[in-house]
Amino acid sequence: MSEVEASVNGLMGVLRWRAQTEGDRDVFRWLSAFGEVEDSETFRGLYEKARTVSATLGAISDSGTVAVAVRRSLWFQRVFAGCLLAGRVVVPLPPIIEASGYSVSERFVAILLHCLPKILVVSECDKGLALRLLQERGLSADCKVVAAEELVNGSASNERYVPNDLDSVAYLQYSSGTTGSPKAIEISNRNLVANMRAVRQYAELFSDAVGVSWLPMEHDMGLVAGMMIAIYSGCLIYGMSPDDFAKHPERWMKWMSERRATHSIAPNFAYGIAAARCSEQLAVSLDLSHLRVVLCGAEPIDSMTLETFGARFARSGLRQTALFPCYGLAEATLFVTGGPVGAGVRKIAVDCDKLAEGELVEAASEGGTEVVSSGAVEAGSTVRIARFEKGGQGVALDEGGIGEICVAGDNVSRGYWGDHVSTLNTFGWEIEGDHERFLRTGDVGAVKDGQLYVTGRIKDMMIVRGRNYFPDDIEKSLRRDLPILRGRRLVVFQNAENLICCFVEEVIETDGSADVPGPAPDGDDEAGSMLRSGIERSVAQRYGLHVADVRVIPAGSLPTTVSGKVIRTGLEDRISRLGVGENDE
Repeated sequence: MSEVEASVNGLMGVLRWRAQTEGDRDVFRWLSAFGEVEDSETFRGLYEKARTVSATLGAISDSGTVAVAVRRSLWFQRVFAGCLLAGRVVVPLPPIIEASGYSVSERFVAILLHCLPKILVVSECDKGLALRLLQERGLSADCKVVAAEELVNGSASNERYVPNDLDSVAYLQYSSGTTGSPKAIEISNRNLVANMRAVRQYAELFSDAVGVSWLPMEHDMGLVAGMMIAIYSGCLIYGMSPDDFAKHPERWMKWMSERRATHSIAPNFAYGIAAARCSEQLAVSLDLSHLRVVLCGAEPIDSMTLETFGARFARSGLRQTALFPCYGLAEATLFVTGGPVGAGVRKIAVDCDKLAEGELVEAASEGGTEVVSSGAVEAGSTVRIARFEKGGQGVALDEGGIGEICVAGDNVSRGYWGDHVSTLNTFGWEIEGDHERFLRTGDVGAVKDGQLYVTGRIKDMMIVRGRNYFPDDIEKSLRRDLPILRGRRLVVFQNAENLICCFVEEVIETDGSADVPGPAPDGDDEAGSMLRSGIERSVAQRYGLHVADVRVIPAGSLPTTVSGKVIRTGLEDRISRLGVGENDE
């Protein structure tokens, strides 16, 4: 019934149906920093609160976007559902106060200036700051600040249910911005339903599923996996603060054990951190035997990270077949490829020379670079690998050919809000012989044996002597060749002079409770020289490339997006301004 309801009335139609048929079941529970349930919401409660929010919004302003920037709690889900029910274009934002330093994020301000909301919803305790911010930025005349608590507990009522137009914009998902200013991706009600259907089917996320999510709600993975899928599939999601995960990653694993989670979803880096921060003693005490699907995506997937995670928690009962690498992006709502469930991690060693020439060919002997499958391409979207001539239509490549990953389907957005040029450059492209219009993802990869292998980003690609090299592949090879680099952030890139550089972050050991790597050797001592030599030798042997600049930099120096991706644009200038780790050689 939920499938039929969704196809006709959208996600809020599903919520209404669940409120009527299984209203007393919990859909969300919020965990405190100590793992106790401090708030919960049923399907009926969520729907009734959404109706109140919808009516109250209409009384304040009958049109315009609504930005939601409440503190980490279930108040976000209540307000967001109300905005969707009201048919308002809603913008998910982080809390107006950043946890570190209590300073307003410049990205936050940039988004407000871009989407120009009529209503800004914040937590009651943040209203004063929000009012001052709007006044300082000249937005106070056109935007009203409202507390989430006021909306949810308001007295307004709306007895009439009006189904959402499936082709109308449900929300704006701002991109993480690894290569430039964030863009507002329009996600329609149809996009949302199509993607929920695919996630439910291919990740087998049914009504008996249980998840524990720390992902920020302003991130596409957090919003879809931490809220939308629970409403669509009828499963139960436990929420926890991203700050709690950052401070104590092991608690995520502990609470998945205690709450008998069946599904987990997170970026690649999160599984690496969890494995590093969970001691042997803790791992043995956990029970993860009920975890059926461990989805890993949102950034390049490193087979070593998944191997380490799988090995660490095998003693907790985690099945290796539960590991589920996947691929997706916000322009396609979230999920594009993945699975099937039970297949585990599929990887192949490929010939480095052929990779540089644009072919995914398995290595005949040792010395190749490993690439991990991001799952089956037949997972609800149409996926093509294509090459585009400037200004022309794409040409589909044969199996194993490396080109741009292109996606079509009902889950694909129609474009960027208020950005016609970027929309034309990204969406609606033709591929010779195909009747569908495709999204150009900007990611590069190949399809082999029905599996998608992602090799990098077009904008990150390094061209040396006419051959293409992808930093992600080189970084993975370095971690495999040099054990000291495992568990550390590092980045390989080509600088303004087209020289290849490698920056390695220190990782400071905070306590003895887990296998946390200690500091990287200082660049000036003997160990630092050995590290430089090791990096130079590994890259030269595998790829025939010279690394001109190797630096060891302080932990936290590499700028990243909310999903953990390193922002490579202008990286050398950023690090140089810090005045640390400079290589005088």
